[in-house]
Amino acid sequence: MNRPKVTEDLPEWPGWKTMNCYLAKADETPYPEDSKNYTVITFETGCRRAEAITIRKDQVSYNEEAIIIRRVPVLKHRATTWRDIVILRDDKDPWAETLVEYVESLDHEYLYPARNKFSRGVIPGKHTTGRTLYNRISEIDTELLIEERNMWPHGLRGMRASMLVSERDFSLQMLMKWFEWARPDMAIHYTKTRDLARAMGIKKLPT
Repeated sequence: MNRPKVTEDLPEWPGWKTMNCYLAKADETPYPEDSKNYTVITFETGCRRAEAITIRKDQVSYNEEAIIIRRVPVLKHRATTWRDIVILRDDKDPWAETLVEYVESLDHEYLYPARNKFSRGVIPGKHTTGRTLYNRISEIDTELLIEERNMWPHGLRGMRASMLVSERDFSLQMLMKWFEWARPDMAIHYTKTRDLARAMGIKKLPT
């Protein structure tokens, strides 16, 4: 399977009905709970896989309004920086509740724990690998989302950006700040369609 490397290959936001149908297909994978939970966490955080696997339960706080995940590494820069991820809890993001339920159920340190190859038990104090994260997500059938290619972690990151623009009305500046992007190129890609629609007097684009 060829993994896309350019922004234009990333899938667009398809809407929550399609996303929930996609997530339901995790039940058909070899490790359904991991496939489901890893997909939700990767989407909600918008992290690269090398960043996501380091997240610990004690970094996550939440109340009725929001979830915050503190000091998540941003690894693309030459020197590692950090970002605090803020996720709004409301009916525009049903997976936020799934994330909270998962965190509440954890009795181990990492959101993406390492597991024993044979018993599938959690290995204390160790997180999974980026390769395992990639495999669990790509094992879900994505026929509803994209053709001839399974989903991958960076694809979920791209759809998160599209969702923040479509559902949260994020501006270029807000996207850059949320993802800690140093340059505007990526944010421009996700906001240009909405900005063009506004210039044409379209208030709400279909999904």
